[in-house]
Amino acid sequence: MRQNNLVFLENRLRKRYKHLKKWARKNKIFAYRLYNKDIPEFPLAVDLYENKEDAKTYVILTFYKQPADKTEDLEAMWIKDRVSICAKILDIPEENIFVKMRERKKALSQYEKIAEKEKTILVEEHDNLFKINLSNYIDTGLFLDHRNLRLIVKNEAKDKSVLNLFCYTASFSVHAASAGASLVDSVDLSNTYLEWAKENFLLNKLEGENFSFIKSDVIQFLKSCKKKYDLIILDPPTFSNSKSTTTILDINRDYEELIKRTYALLNPDGCLYFSSNSKSLKVELENFSFAKEMQEITKQTISEDFLGKRPHRSWKIVKTP
Repeated sequence: MRQNNLVFLENRLRKRYKHLKKWARKNKIFAYRLYNKDIPEFPLAVDLYENKEDAKTYVILTFYKQPADKTEDLEAMWIKDRVSICAKILDIPEENIFVKMRERKKALSQYEKIAEKEKTILVEEHDNLFKINLSNYIDTGLFLDHRNLRLIVKNEAKDKSVLNLFCYTASFSVHAASAGASLVDSVDLSNTYLEWAKENFLLNKLEGENFSFIKSDVIQFLKSCKKKYDLIILDPPTFSNSKSTTTILDINRDYEELIKRTYALLNPDGCLYFSSNSKSLKVELENFSFAKEMQEITKQTISEDFLGKRPHRSWKIVKTP
């Protein structure tokens, strides 16, 4: 029975890989989501990464939900079945597949290590290089669903001052800097990710006094910042209660204040891109009538590998002259 059920997963993976492999090659995409909980009986995600250094393929296999009341032996078999199928379809060794348990680790901070032995590779995106950590954290350092929005930022950043809030590993910042932004400030509370962000800049030979990495609680930064920017990226977590700050962020509750405080740092005609992966966020557009423009642009930011899934929602907000 187990093998019969797995046939559905195998067929789906084969079909998706055939389609997305062609799409990725045509569009020079080297990291993408192959499978995204497509079949309810198989609630997992399969992310594919091609290492720039040796062209080898690696996979992150993320489980969102596991069968209840199973023994360790059954769990090991359950995981192995899925790893074996991925290795077979992609024609890669099983040691190139890294397993993550997102639901089991849901109480962990995204900054907390889940493995001690580190495996990192380099992945190319839009002619930029990024360090990908396959082993140590729940997330790898590059949110694949924001690929399109990063390109939008890159296409608009030339000669502009840019602020990246909740910058994580600064992939938005790298895109802006490589496109010729006049200034890029990247803000995050985590030393771990700011150091990673600096590595990403160095990988792309981006150095200079106009690139700053600021360790700060974003709310406190917004309250104290005196600078103005032409382009701001605001991609906050849905919820954050870091031990490094007294601020507790709940985006469903705090989004309006967060957007307004960020909007205040825009130059006239400046643009703010706000994005959230909250499934329950309800943005009341009428509360932002002071803006020159505020429109949802989610459709433009969802790429082929995430079609039909809506992993996030995005808005473009332009300040009045």
